[in-house]
Amino acid sequence: GLSTLLIGNLIKQNRSGHLYSVEEDENWHRTMSNLIDDQGLGEWITLVHAPLKPYPVSDGHEVKWYCTEVLKQALSTVDRIGLLIVDGPKTVDHLSRFPALPYFASMVNDKTLLVLDDANRPQEACVIDEWQKRYSLSVKMHGGPKRQQAYIRVDS
Repeated sequence: GLSTLLIGNLIKQNRSGHLYSVEEDENWHRTMSNLIDDQGLGEWITLVHAPLKPYPVSDGHEVKWYCTEVLKQALSTVDRIGLLIVDGPKTVDHLSRFPALPYFASMVNDKTLLVLDDANRPQEACVIDEWQKRYSLSVKMHGGPKRQQAYIRVDS
C-alpha cells in the first residue's frame, strides 16, 4: 500500500525504473489502482491483481500464494529484478512467503536486493531457513525489536 506509493513516487521523480506491485485482495487492488491514478503514477507502477492459489513448497505441503499464471503474464517482459520486496501474502502458514524466491529466482542475481518484511516473526524466520537450504544467501537483519526486515542477496 503505502510503500507502493512511496516507491512509485521516487521512481517518477528519478524517471527511471518500474514497480510491479502484487495484491491478492480485489477490493484493496481497486483502492490502490485509484490512488495510483490520483497520483499520476500509472506510467511507473503496474499493479497486479493475483488471487491466492495453492503452491507446493515441500513434500506434499502447499501454501496459498499468488496465482503464478497471472504473475507470468504480468511480468512477461521482465528479465531482471533490482529490488524484490516480499511483504505478502498475509502470513497464515509458516511458509506463506516462501514461494517468492523460488518463483523469482530466474530474475534475480547477486546485485538484486531482496527484502523480506516482518523478518523477526517465527514464520518469516522459517522462510529464511528454507531459502538458505536451497540457495547460497547473504542475510542481514535491519530494524528494531518489533519490526525487522531481512536484506538478502543471492550469492553468485
